Amino acid sequence: MNNRYETIDNTEAVISTAPVSFISYGNSFLFELQSYFDEHFTKDTHFVILDDNNTHNYCLNLLTKIIDNYCVDIITIEACENDKTIDTVISIWNKLLEYHCDRKTVMLLLGGGIVCDTGGFAASTFKRGISYISIPTTLLAQTDAAWGGKNGVNFNNIKNQIGLFNNPNLIAVNTSFLKTLPERQLKSGMAEIIKHAIIGDKSIFKYIEQTPKDDEYYKKLLIKSIAVKKSVIDVDFKENGKRKILNFGHTIGHAIEAAMLNKITHGEAIRLGMIATIKISSEYFDFDINKYSKYIKIIEDNNSPTINKDDISLIMKIMKDDKKNYNGNINFVLMKDIEDMVIDVPVSEDKIIKSLEFLTDYANK
Repeated sequence: MNNRYETIDNTEAVISTAPVSFISYGNSFLFELQSYFDEHFTKDTHFVILDDNNTHNYCLNLLTKIIDNYCVDIITIEACENDKTIDTVISIWNKLLEYHCDRKTVMLLLGGGIVCDTGGFAASTFKRGISYISIPTTLLAQTDAAWGGKNGVNFNNIKNQIGLFNNPNLIAVNTSFLKTLPERQLKSGMAEIIKHAIIGDKSIFKYIEQTPKDDEYYKKLLIKSIAVKKSVIDVDFKENGKRKILNFGHTIGHAIEAAMLNKITHGEAIRLGMIATIKISSEYFDFDINKYSKYIKIIEDNNSPTINKDDISLIMKIMKDDKKNYNGNINFVLMKDIEDMVIDVPVSEDKIIKSLEFLTDYANK
């Protein structure tokens, strides 16, 4: 690994395919990215930028100084969960063929989680795999979706059912992009940062509560949050064991997100999923849920959508097809305590329903 580009926690990655990465702000980001391009690419390199309708308008211009020096084509997709499908991937493949891309073509993914997941899948499968670089533009993608090499699409209204593991060559995080986001999207990304605090570094909670949100705030917060995720994926890239803790809150959260498609963001659904999972955990490991009330206060967002009792049957139906299920059991990541997680816990349907009812009652307090 080139010494100029260090992993976020300043340690060598355990996984040989781990990407080079950096977090920068403003002109520093452009300098870092230009240095990487100068070292790894020639003027003949063919780049294809995959962006979405938002990043095309608000973020693409920030890369102009760099990409204007190369042969570049652009593919723009919709930033919509409905379009995170194999049909979108097919449209990307068709464009790559139209642009006469070969195995040395490099894709630049400029966008949030949908671009990261869909674009990573398209790049990893086109001509059996071409190189790609991830430039995440949302807080959610910068702290979570861009990291870990999970690429894929939704199928039959079920989250991330089709996909593979394959890392980008580079993850380049520019916190300047966060200035383009509405408050709701920032809150959505914060949900995954809170998850990282629960599973691996409770000091993040104090940082969230005490630190003023200046230009350095998100950079410092991302370094702490990403360090948690990297510490997990570096030892379990393909989710055979420890990496499963990253699914805390997601078994219920993904089902809520699918049931309320286009009415709720990923982060809003995961916030609800985490609260419900803490409730289930309190019953399995016999602790008073009030013990975690201060953490729940940080998780909750009173201004976001929630579920009602009429949604429960659909949520349960969707959850039965969760990719983490095994032998007909709905498997959960539960918590004994902050930073003390238990994986592969089969949870009975009655306890899940009870936790969803708890959510509806909790929201009406």
